[in-house]
Amino acid sequence: MRPRALSKAGFLGPHESLRAVMAADALAIERIGVTFEMLATALEALIAAANAERTREAVVGGTHRVRIRQSLGFQICPWSPDPQRVQCTGRALDFSSLDWSIENLRTGRALNGPGLIVHLMHDHHFCEGRESPCRVDPVVLAELLELGLMR
Repeated sequence: MRPRALSKAGFLGPHESLRAVMAADALAIERIGVTFEMLATALEALIAAANAERTREAVVGGTHRVRIRQSLGFQICPWSPDPQRVQCTGRALDFSSLDWSIENLRTGRALNGPGLIVHLMHDHHFCEGRESPCRVDPVVLAELLELGLMR
């Protein structure tokens, strides 16, 4: 999960513990009253709505502006049994070749991240490490999506 192993940026920083990162994120989302599945499902719906648009941009539900950037390749899940040949099975792997940017039109708050994060959150309860440039902080995402105690 370190930089340049399965991805250029890495899923974890060089000094992070996978267990510690996952435990801290699990505690954080428990405190705000959401689950990884709730976050992933809400994020997946926004990405899917924007991805369906030919312009790769959409205002969804009148509350969120979502922009999609498609890549030529795709990111393999670090839990894949054989990252060289086998993609991990599970939710929303069809988003593994895109990046997203979402703005909450009511609050002005914005966040961006990789499409693979939907799968990582839903199936592995992982948001990437705090030292990873691709991390999606679950509390910030809950605030952006107005989920949990943020309402």
